Amino acid sequence: MSVADTARYLSIGRTSTFALVRAGTLKSFTIGRKRLILVGSIEAFIADRCAAEHPEADNDSL
Repeated sequence: MSVADTARYLSIGRTSTFALVRAGTLKSFTIGRKRLILVGSIEAFIADRCAAEHPEADNDSL
């Protein structure tokens, strides 16, 4: 998924998305000049955030 698409999906800005990539939170690769973010990495990020904010919730039900 592109950086712009990821930013829209997460409802954050492109700068914040690039910061997550630089920090290693979101895994990415480049093809030519285009940086793409692995969908599995986005899903893992969301799951980690949900677990951190709602530790009592069963993550399988989210």
